[in-house]
Amino acid sequence: MAVVLLAVTGLLSYQAWGNAKLTTETMALAKDHACDMDSSCIVLDSQPRVGKADIVRHRYEYKTTHGMMTVTCKRQLLLFGPWSCTPEEGRMISDPF
Repeated sequence: MAVVLLAVTGLLSYQAWGNAKLTTETMALAKDHACDMDSSCIVLDSQPRVGKADIVRHRYEYKTTHGMMTVTCKRQLLLFGPWSCTPEEGRMISDPF
């Protein structure tokens, strides 16, 4: 039983560590979804201006023809599954300490 618990803990830790890194996969996906709110919108940046990651989400900021957009990408399940992204108007705001 202890070996199974150790293996599960190791798997979850490794996945959380991997999720906390910005990847080109999520950058590209975020850019593709930056203009989901308006079909006339065009992404002006080739790379995100700002990118932040934690174990459950990746956030990117892109300049578009409709202003700054923040795109948040999360996995379908908490640590596993495909990424899905949703845009919001405005800049990324740092969370207070």
